[in-house]
Amino acid sequence: MNMSDSANPLRGLKQATGAGKGKGLPPVHLWNPPFCGDIDMRIAADGTWYYMNSPIGRKELVRLFSTVLRHDEDGVHYLVTPVEKCSVTVEDAPFVAI
Repeated sequence: MNMSDSANPLRGLKQATGAGKGKGLPPVHLWNPPFCGDIDMRIAADGTWYYMNSPIGRKELVRLFSTVLRHDEDGVHYLVTPVEKCSVTVEDAPFVAI
């Protein structure tokens, strides 16, 4: 990660997932990274995404997170990148507002 990526983590995540390149959704079904733990992120029943109990107001960030959201066979929802997998809480349907 170069200095500009550390100053803009959203850009780094976009680059890692290929988001915004017109290539469709990232292949999260092919990624099998290690589990990194739970993060204090949840998707409310109305579709609002929260981090540490604060709504995520940047729609671009919510859209980006939605492209790396995966529901695994264990019944848990995860945000997945090629190098890490973190669980998130989903109250109902994760894509109501996406």
